[in-house]
Order: sequence, then structure tokens, then C-alpha cells
Amino acid sequence: MLETPDLRNWGRSDQLHLAYLGIFEFQRANARLPSEADFDTVLAIVKRINESHKEGDALYLEEIDEKVIRNASIYSKSCLSPLAAFFGGVVA
Repeated sequence: MLETPDLRNWGRSDQLHLAYLGIFEFQRANARLPSEADFDTVLAIVKRINESHKEGDALYLEEIDEKVIRNASIYSKSCLSPLAAFFGGVVA
């Protein structure tokens, strides 16, 4: 199991891991990050990856949380670096 950064959402890191695998595979195939219209494609990729992981020793989930996959794919184009830099400056 992956490290759980937020104990309130137990298992969320596993969901995010598969979501990122799906997003990266979508990006490889389409040379761009997914938009909201591409959610169904990303979800199908995630389900396919999860099914292929059941056959081996890789991480697989009994139930995929579509809300987590949707949020990860929709906001994959977001950039938080400027915000992190600002707050880092404020804290320093």
C-alpha cells in the first residue's frame, strides 16, 4: 500500500496512483493533458490498467472512486507553483 498523507481519506493515495497512471497514458497517446470532455477516456484507461494489475502483483483496487479520477483528470492542467512560491515567501 502507498503512503497515506491524509488519514481521513484512507485509500485515496491508491486511487490517485491509478488516476495518474491513466492521465500519463492519455498524455502519451494524445500529446496533451486531458480536459473535462476527456474524462470518459481517462476513466476507461484507468479501469483497463486496474484490470491488468489484478492479474499480476501490481496495485489494484476493488472499487474505483470516479470522483477522484474525475478531479485528477480535470485539474491535471493546473499549476500550483506560483501559489506555492508565494506562500513560501510569506512563511519565510
